[in-house]
Amino acid sequence: ELLKSESTFKNSEFTILECAVCVLENTSFQHYFKQQLEQFFEFISVVLNVAINGENVDFCVRILQSICVLNKQVFQKEVFSVLFIQKALQPAIKFLEIIPSQHVADSTASHLKFEIFKCMQQVLFPKTRSKEISLVFVSLFSEESGHRSVILEALFECVSSAVVNSPSDSTVHLFSSVFQAFVSSFKSDAKSVHKMFITLCYFVGFKPKIKLSSCG
Repeated sequence: ELLKSESTFKNSEFTILECAVCVLENTSFQHYFKQQLEQFFEFISVVLNVAINGENVDFCVRILQSICVLNKQVFQKEVFSVLFIQKALQPAIKFLEIIPSQHVADSTASHLKFEIFKCMQQVLFPKTRSKEISLVFVSLFSEESGHRSVILEALFECVSSAVVNSPSDSTVHLFSSVFQAFVSSFKSDAKSVHKMFITLCYFVGFKPKIKLSSCG
């Protein structure tokens, strides 16, 4: 509640954000959050949105690093990934809109982009998930119901919602970031990269003339 209070931030926004991020970086709190993933991402969502309002890019970088650290520790990887999509992905992407600002140095902007892509790769598209995702795309493009992924379903729901509800700049950043992170993780799987591209095209209303059943 303190983070959400506008009156609190007049003179102490930076201090409160520093304290909030230190909570995320503290090993004792990380141990607690491993068992309370929903609370972790609710907290992340609030802190990210406050940091956005103050254009505090450095805080965003530290938050993303904290997400990566906890991702390595949790056993509920699937739940963690879905909550990341639902609570943290779009707020993190919004920071990319701040980059053109004169207040953001090139080195800081590059660091932010790197941390966003690294976080997406590790949380959404790790190597351990490559076979699962590849099989899901095979099922999707052959119109079969054999393989599903709650992570891809949550991601596509996020993308679909962004097309309808978010400003065009935010949507472009989201699509670009998702695709770049996917390509980086699946660069040795050209078929899956192609299918992800086709899928994203459909979300924005561009429908390539390809028979889905022919893309095995």
